[in-house]
Amino acid sequence: MWGFWLLLFWGVNECQDTTTCPAYATCTDTTDSYYCTCKRGFLSSNGQTNFQGPGVECQDVNECLQSDSPCGPNSVCTNILGRAKCSCLRGFSSSTGKDWILGSLDNFLCADVDECLTIGICPKY
Repeated sequence: MWGFWLLLFWGVNECQDTTTCPAYATCTDTTDSYYCTCKRGFLSSNGQTNFQGPGVECQDVNECLQSDSPCGPNSVCTNILGRAKCSCLRGFSSSTGKDWILGSLDNFLCADVDECLTIGICPKY
């Protein structure tokens, strides 16, 4: 009987079951229940930030279609699952020379490449 009262007092952790929340969601256990929250880069199919119950999914957000694109000028935005990737257009380069993934700590800027600095590209005058 003691175990029953202890279980009743402490409750059940619904989040121990990894299928309580849908893919790309985090489960938070509360005193008498639980709730799911979609991870960054995803929105719930019912529009709620915190939700529970079957039938709700976390859907990928296309950050490239938002009014404030994560990529600056002279770049191309590509939506990837949960994030966006920025790449410089031909003739431009980032400070690292690499693509940038949304959520990275540094900023992304594509600067014009001076092709004449490459030996043999431009004639000498």
